[in-house]
Amino acid sequence: MRIFKIILILLVTSTISFGQNKNEKTKGVLDSRNSKSEIAKPVNKIDSIKPKVISTKETVIPIEPKRDAKIILVKDESGTDYPKYLLPIFTLLLGIVINKLLDKYTNAIKIKRAGERWIVELRSLEDPIKSQIESLKSFKELLAKEDLTPSTLSIYSAINGEVFKSLDKNDLIKYIEQKNGKPWYKLPFFRKDETKREEYHKIVKISNKTHGHISILVHQFELIKERFERYLQGTSTYTTSLTKNLQIFNRAFAMYGVELEKEGNFDMSTDVRYKPLGDLFMAYIHPHLNDGKYNPIILEKNFFFPVVQVLSQFRLDDRIIPLASAATACLNDIAGLKMEKVYMTENATTLITRYNEQLEDLNPLINEIDGTTKL
Repeated sequence: MRIFKIILILLVTSTISFGQNKNEKTKGVLDSRNSKSEIAKPVNKIDSIKPKVISTKETVIPIEPKRDAKIILVKDESGTDYPKYLLPIFTLLLGIVINKLLDKYTNAIKIKRAGERWIVELRSLEDPIKSQIESLKSFKELLAKEDLTPSTLSIYSAINGEVFKSLDKNDLIKYIEQKNGKPWYKLPFFRKDETKREEYHKIVKISNKTHGHISILVHQFELIKERFERYLQGTSTYTTSLTKNLQIFNRAFAMYGVELEKEGNFDMSTDVRYKPLGDLFMAYIHPHLNDGKYNPIILEKNFFFPVVQVLSQFRLDDRIIPLASAATACLNDIAGLKMEKVYMTENATTLITRYNEQLEDLNPLINEIDGTTKL
């Protein structure tokens, strides 16, 4: 039994001493040899109840009461292996940090590409705006001519703002912040809330200015379409009315000649009541009876005004009333056509001014978005 006890104690000792370095093992061996020499020395008295501690580094365990044999257990002073436990934690934290940095980098690339798309689309507006201005100027020159036929106007759909509906407004704000904000390494460690609000206010101001520019562009595109369609509709309405009233005038003029013939001694080549009207009719109406290509401005100036002057001399004759009414209706239609030209000319002038303003503001706005011009 004594041998089994010794073997058991040795196993415990070897288990506790496992993991020590080579120097500590060597030290333990030397201490064991020294302890053997101590065993050879007679000891007067050994406490068999409690183990006697020789030092803080060694523990003496008696094998058998009243005996001199001792086993010295060397205490492991190596301590806890902290790197062994800290390495997994450090690796985990490093992986989290790297993942966050990759996400931030990927997001920054995404925002940069989205912002560059905004810049490209804004820059692409310059040429269509210039072309639209030139088209409006040419349209004004056509309106200034003495011809009331509807003039053509080229409208460029590239400035309708539809492309901006597919772009993300949040990406624009982030891009403006990316370009106009300070780099992270230049930011103070602690920033006041007031400073943050001021910086965000500048970013939002640029964003609102951009969306306002686009909204005005869209509004002008819709306005030019609406005004031109109204011009075409008004011109068509008055032209149709003029054609009908001109036919009424022709019938009234024919009936007026019949009424004069009923007098018996009527001669259209010499009668002052008919000859002036007949000459005007043959000069300006008869040549276009088949094709209907009347010039309203010429008819107003050279035909209807003289007709009204002739009829005014015979205002007491009831037979001229249908003729005078038809002539007045034609003059009203021509006046309506002229007013449509005036309205459209004014609208074209306003649109040219606004498009010029949009063109002047475009490049400075792009510079603000891209961070070239600081607020």
